[in-house]
This record gives sequence, C-alpha cells and structure tokens, in this order.
Amino acid sequence: MTSRVIPRPDGNGFDTVPVVVGVNPTTGAAVSPLTNAELRATQVNVGATPRTCLGTFRLSVTSTAATLPALVIAVGGAGIPAGAVVVELQADGGTVRLSRFDSEAPTTTTGYRLDDGAVINIDSTLSHVRLIAAATTPVNCAFFDRV
Repeated sequence: MTSRVIPRPDGNGFDTVPVVVGVNPTTGAAVSPLTNAELRATQVNVGATPRTCLGTFRLSVTSTAATLPALVIAVGGAGIPAGAVVVELQADGGTVRLSRFDSEAPTTTTGYRLDDGAVINIDSTLSHVRLIAAATTPVNCAFFDRV
C-alpha cells in the first residue's frame, strides 16, 4: 500500500497515512493506486480509429451572412454531408466572421473572427454556423465524422 507522511494537526511531529483513491464497493476495503510495476505488468488495449473526411468544399463567403448548408449548396454540394459532426474552416484570402452556437447572423464586425490562413474546427450544431466577410472571401471547408 502506498503511504504519505503528513504533519500532525497539533504541530507535534508527523504521521504516516495510507493513500486511498477509492473504496471497493463489494468489500468496503480501501483501494490504493497501482504501482508503476503493476501498471506496466497489465496490458491495456486501446482502440482508436482515424476520423473520416466526408467532403471538402471551397466556399465563397460574401458580405451577406449565410448558413453553412447554404454556402455548400451554392458551390454544388448537397448541404452538410450525412454523418458530419465536425467542420474545419480556413479563410483563404481575407477575414471572415462567423457565428457557431446559435443561428444569429454575424456582421462584418461582430462574431468569431477567422483571419486569412487561420483554421477553426467547429463541433457544435453545424447547420447553425453562419459566415460573412467584408469582401468576397474563399473559405476551405472539410467535414468529418468525429472530433
């Protein structure tokens, strides 16, 4: 069992106390943290798969606020791809403003600012994302199935 030395509350010396991270619900016994050797002796399988890109588009953001689905449709897409939960946006030639948590329209001076070359990943409700720019600005867009 792991222990720790702590000062006594009355200030007279020190006590060695066990370090407890939990209680076994079946036995009620204290559960201590595993040692380094115990952790290394046990294999832990980790399953991870890469995210899948569901579609890429080069959007044309203008001085009129538009939703992400409308911008995708305007460049020949069918809207937000089925299964998409994340969008990655990159302004490419100017500053873009966006809203991402509600459907309120940003203006050319309000909303989240995405400067030329900057990248943002959005994993909120994608259909609520709205974009606007002071002058027509290309925005690279990629949709993914997981964060």
